[in-house]
Amino acid sequence: MEVFFSMSESDILSLAKTSGNIQAALKSFPAVKLQLADGSTYSLPGKVVKASGVINATTGSVSLIAHFTNPQRLLKSGGSGAIIVPKNNNDAIVIPQSACSQVQDKIFVYIVNSNNKVKYSEITVDPQDDGSNYIVTSGLHTGDRIVTKGLTTLEDGMKITPITEAQYAQNIDKAAKLGAEQGSAKGFIKAMTSK
Repeated sequence: MEVFFSMSESDILSLAKTSGNIQAALKSFPAVKLQLADGSTYSLPGKVVKASGVINATTGSVSLIAHFTNPQRLLKSGGSGAIIVPKNNNDAIVIPQSACSQVQDKIFVYIVNSNNKVKYSEITVDPQDDGSNYIVTSGLHTGDRIVTKGLTTLEDGMKITPITEAQYAQNIDKAAKLGAEQGSAKGFIKAMTSK
């Protein structure tokens, strides 16, 4: 199956300069993934095989074609999706999308300062993501602490008691056990009369 997609002129120039020319860049292009219209990722990788020699004057992008095998006939002609091109970045800050809130076209996180107060802060992210994580391009620094759970209960400047992911999982487990115990009349009476 042929999948058509675009890359910016600057990304194409960078690839061509790194590899020597666009043909060499295509040969060394990493395997790409296809994010389907429902947000899931197609299980088989694709290979970029062609690039247009013309830059779209309106968008400043270059059209490319990737080939994907389609043994289960899941991909259909005319379907839509997004190509995910892997990038190597050893200095990247990666955060879960669930730790972010989006207002219009802006993305925000709660940063926890040294006094355990939260600050609602705007960040910018790489426009290409894997559907569950963001690569932060500005607004966060290595070592910054952010809130990953319970965002809806926070307000800017609020003081919190940070816990680790492991402590959070233990608290959820305890709550589930308590809920199961209170599910019976005997457990409910015990919970109501204990101090």
